[in-house]
Order: sequence, then structure tokens, then C-alpha cells
Amino acid sequence: MAAGSEYASISRPKQWEVPKRNVRIDRKLGSGHFGQVMKGYLKTKRGIQVVAVKMLKENADQQQKKEFLDELELMKPMVPHPNIVGLVGCCTKSDQPFIIVEYCSSGNLKDFLISSHGSVVYANMAGNSVSLTSRDLMSFAWQVARGMSYLSSMKLVHRDLAARNILVDKGNICKISDFGLARDIYEKKQYLKLGEAELPLRWMALESIFKGITTTESDIWSYGILLWEIVTLGANPYPGMNRDQVIAQLHIGYRMPKPQYCSDEVYAIMWQCWQQEPEARPTFLEIGKTLHRLMTAERISIDLNNFDASYINATEER
Repeated sequence: MAAGSEYASISRPKQWEVPKRNVRIDRKLGSGHFGQVMKGYLKTKRGIQVVAVKMLKENADQQQKKEFLDELELMKPMVPHPNIVGLVGCCTKSDQPFIIVEYCSSGNLKDFLISSHGSVVYANMAGNSVSLTSRDLMSFAWQVARGMSYLSSMKLVHRDLAARNILVDKGNICKISDFGLARDIYEKKQYLKLGEAELPLRWMALESIFKGITTTESDIWSYGILLWEIVTLGANPYPGMNRDQVIAQLHIGYRMPKPQYCSDEVYAIMWQCWQQEPEARPTFLEIGKTLHRLMTAERISIDLNNFDASYINATEER
């Protein structure tokens, strides 16, 4: 079966361009690489659809506008996938273009995990069962691996894979978003960093930090960091270290240790993702299969009843 063909029955528009008058902007959801992301309403033949609208900032230069439209072109060929934020339409005929995508009602995964801190800690103090379960967390990890497996099959490198760039929809469905740094590698196999743009250092692979190289394998390293974020309920990677310390420690072989309440099997996935040699890292397909097995097993992989709240207090820094 061709990559993504099992989802080909999901409807997609015959043409992407929509009249700007059919889009009503509501409130700000957040900020992206090129501007704001707003909640909006799109008027369609089937009624009003709630959407997210990515807007290019008004003072954007020509290079930023080109990169914004490049993101749009990357999204257009994608077959609809349940774990990828889907393109709904675009408005490119005006000076301030829009990219219109699916709206996910529960926000980004990092904030979703952080918002669960209180209930998990309180439940543990009171001796109650926690509302978020090990299976929920394993499902989040599995869904992201499944979405990334599809992206890698499309020869796409995300380059900014992190919990903040995973959106959560109703039913706790995780969808990969924010393709502002994504690149189509085709047959080049790797993408060399250009310029001095702000980069998500704590999620970056060794070869990305020290050589400026990004590949599917460097996305896999980032996935290992994202899995650590899931296990720690949205904690900041490399807690207690500043950026220079992170670089220095990685240079001498440091890897984040296993959270005490996390199983050896889950930590083994992280460790494999953080192998120094990119070729030694597992594929997203392999990661997905392992996670699915752990997710459906009877034993608990992440023991939230023994959650370590000390991870919560790490300062936020990209």
C-alpha cells in the first residue's frame, strides 16, 4: 500500500485558494515562525468550518514571504493523515497571505501536558488514581511516530519536532504541525543550515548542532527529546543547564538520564534515538511498532503514581 493511501478517502478540496471574504478571523491562538496563528471561521458550501489561520506578519520581507509560501507548497501534496495537521485552504492573492489549516481544540501538546501537572500531583498526594494514564502518554508518543513515519516517507524533514509543535484535537488525537522549518529533501538526503536563524537547540541532534546537517535521522533524535517531554509531562529538556552547558555536555557524550518512573523499555527508545551515529538510530516505523506493543501491553510503562514533580520547575528556554 502506498504511503498514506489508507487515508486517501478523507475529503480534500479540488482547489486550495479561497476568497478572503469567506474567512472571519476570531482570536489569537499563538505565534509561528512567520507571524500569528489565529482561530477563524471559513465559509464553505457545507457551512461554517472552524479553522486555524496562519498569517504572515505585516512587516515581513520578501524572503520571509517566500518561506511562508514554501510552507504552503510543502503541505499541498500531503495526503490527509490523522496525525498531521491538514491544509484546508489558502489566500495568497493579497499582500498578507493566509494559510488555513485544521483547528485542534485542545492546543499544543506541551501546554496540554503541563496543564495536567496539578491533577497528577494532587491525585498522588490524595492517593487517588490519576486522570492521565500511562496508556494516554504512550498513545501520544505512538501517534506522533505514526505521523512522522508518513512525513519521512514523503521525503520531508520537519526540523522542529517538539511537543510545542504537536497539536491535540478532541479525543486526544495528536497532529504534527508547524512546517515553518520543514524542508523537502528529495534526493539530497540532507539539508544544510543556512544563516543564523534561531534554532531549537535542546531538540537538535549532534550533527545538526555541530555540522548544520538535518535529515530524517536528526528528526528521530528530536523525537527522542519529545518522548522525554511526554514522560515528564512537558518539562524543559536538559533541566538546570543553560544553552552553552547543553552544547558542552553533548560534545562529551552526555544524554539525559532515565526518569525513575519510566520503564527501561521506554527509555531504551529515547537512548536509541540519541545514538551518535545517525544510521544507528531506529526508523519512525520501528519506533511506532515498539510503542504500539508497549501501549497495548498490560504492564505500566510510565508510572504516574510516582511522578517526579521536580521536573516541573525547570526554566523555559529553547
